[in-house]
Amino acid sequence: DEKTLYLSESINKNWDITSIIYAFDLDSKVGEISNKCAFVDFGKLDKTAGADIDGMRFDTQENLNVACNGIGKVANISPAGKLLAYTDVAGIVDITNLEFGGKSGTDLYVGGTCKDNKKKGCVSVYTGKVAGRAFTDLQQY
Repeated sequence: DEKTLYLSESINKNWDITSIIYAFDLDSKVGEISNKCAFVDFGKLDKTAGADIDGMRFDTQENLNVACNGIGKVANISPAGKLLAYTDVAGIVDITNLEFGGKSGTDLYVGGTCKDNKKKGCVSVYTGKVAGRAFTDLQQY
């Protein structure tokens, strides 16, 4: 809605690990944020505080897709902050980022370290039914 900024934060302090997505009210006209609140706390959500969250992308249904580096999955989170599903990512460990693309914007490209060669990066592609929000927004240009 261009009124909220989401920020992922993973902290590992002496093996006390937290993975939280914060939501801030955003005033894009003046570039200010306020009212920080926890949108999703993976420790409270499903006891996966060690998920080590990274890249995130919204789809056109306002669900948030989150790269969960520490558990090797992509989390799909509802607008209310509820876990809808996890997607296992074949061939990749240390998932770092994701992006929607393809002809209709429903392909989710997931990047990370190749499972069979940790010195290389790999990308897996999953075709869904819902397009990415940024992909859809950019089609007007």
